[in-house]
Amino acid sequence: MYSISFVLFFLTVNIHGSVLVVDQVETNQVRPVNFQEVKSSKILFFDMSQVDSVTKGIYFEMYPGKHANEGKPVLYPTEEWENWATFAYNTVLQHPNGTFFMYYDCISADKVRNLIRFTCLATSKDGISWIKPILNIAMYNNNTKNNIVWPLSDAAGKYKYIEPGTVFIDTNPNIHESEKWKMLVRMNNKDNTDTDTYVLSSSDGIHWEEMFDAPSLNSSDTQNIAWYDNEIDEYIIFMRIDDANPVEHSGPHGDCAGLNDRISPDIRRIGRCTTKDLSDFGCEPEGSKEAPGVFSFDSIDPPCMDIYTNAATKYYNRILMFPAIYQKCVFAANNGNDGILDVRFISSFDGGHTADYVPSEISNARQPFVRLNINRCDGNYLNYSYFPKDMPWCKDDTVSVSHAAYGASQNYFGAGYIEVNNGEDLLLYYGGTAFTHAGDKRDNQRWKSTSSGIGAIIVKRDRFASINGGYFFNQAALPTVRTVTMVIPACNTPLAITSLRFNFETSSVGYIRLQINDGDNNPLNGYDFDSSPIYKGNFLSMRASWSRRPVDLTSLIGDKISISIEILDGRLYSIFFTCEQKP
Repeated sequence: MYSISFVLFFLTVNIHGSVLVVDQVETNQVRPVNFQEVKSSKILFFDMSQVDSVTKGIYFEMYPGKHANEGKPVLYPTEEWENWATFAYNTVLQHPNGTFFMYYDCISADKVRNLIRFTCLATSKDGISWIKPILNIAMYNNNTKNNIVWPLSDAAGKYKYIEPGTVFIDTNPNIHESEKWKMLVRMNNKDNTDTDTYVLSSSDGIHWEEMFDAPSLNSSDTQNIAWYDNEIDEYIIFMRIDDANPVEHSGPHGDCAGLNDRISPDIRRIGRCTTKDLSDFGCEPEGSKEAPGVFSFDSIDPPCMDIYTNAATKYYNRILMFPAIYQKCVFAANNGNDGILDVRFISSFDGGHTADYVPSEISNARQPFVRLNINRCDGNYLNYSYFPKDMPWCKDDTVSVSHAAYGASQNYFGAGYIEVNNGEDLLLYYGGTAFTHAGDKRDNQRWKSTSSGIGAIIVKRDRFASINGGYFFNQAALPTVRTVTMVIPACNTPLAITSLRFNFETSSVGYIRLQINDGDNNPLNGYDFDSSPIYKGNFLSMRASWSRRPVDLTSLIGDKISISIEILDGRLYSIFFTCEQKP
């Protein structure tokens, strides 16, 4: 991992096509980057944090996720304890034995207690075909033949679970193996006066118990995500915070709260807090101890829009987030907290203190990462919204919703990802429904199995966003980007050398060239553009070379360098240091 100090940028920009082209960047200082671990020595071009300067023709681009499994859900309701839905709050990770674990949101409905919500476990070898193992742990309807891991009973009077938990493997070196796995769940407190966030622990990720009698966080009505950050020696928690005095947006429909008081105000945002003591996070969703804000709606966004979940996920030296963007449109009668949701992509380079979109023209940077699926509800099954006026949507009943596919009305991204195909592809997951946010008002109804499910998104390694060079041939100055300065890392074995690789693609006429600069940004002898090959094509991992020799940076270990890249009609996704076997 590495640290980056902040600096202000002054941009002169113009629109080139549908993306933002940066003509000039000036910086008032060099930002040091100290790579400490080769495995994390990766520059990801999601924002300007690792870029020192660019020239005309350089711009950023974000890429929507692509559906795996032909767009069909990889998990959907098949069992009695998930007969109402499987969707919103999920976590995926790899068990130490190599098996992929998915902790997913499964919800049942009965005629007496309405919705009953569980955390269920599914396992997989490939990330697409998932098995729901019979665990014989939790009691459901007087039977333990299910895949429920929490709560342990659905008995009336004992049931206290409200929202499913998110799971992480604790890397705190002081944690006992019996508590290696952690889960954050939202449950009724002991007095049944509110729903608060509790911490569970497990030795194997299957058998769970409460760690503390008291909650660690007062009510935070959204999926709360945590892990142990070994760099700061604290737990980081990403949570929902509520703005008690929101600044409403203006627009053609007026302020959200002004629509006859039918629509709830814009309040949901992403917050972050840290703690060494999991028994007390030391922060709250609102009030005097409100957690610091990470990401929120802004003046560019339309009215009636909340930033719902965060889906915070560690990815090398970054934190990726996939917030659910929720616009309240009042589809359900007498419910001001209704609307549709899709998923966007943001990232953080400073440990999650702040996060933002890829720096690009709005129509690209803020486009959905996961779009709504096709809604096949026809004119016979329509409800009409109050905002915007007369907006039609499927009625909240099983007949109309059965005409639409999962994810047609609301999508929530899950935490974590898994690597498949030898690390070439990443699989990420989201839960979606055919009914809107308030479509759960008919709690006793059992929706069709196609009304909800968990879908898989596939992304090539590092290819969430890129820094690009335009079609600027025959120009005096070529589109060029220069990274911040960094210290070349050493490999921890005498049988390896430090090398440089990059992830890129070009058109047939485009190309990329690389140059290594010294600490003063002057080209190093033998590592300049003139000595670099012209790279073309599409590669996830190309080893850099100069003068037709694969690079060996061993002699430069410990030196401060920067890297300049010429990009013509191409995209650069990442640059990373690796340990290569000595020839």
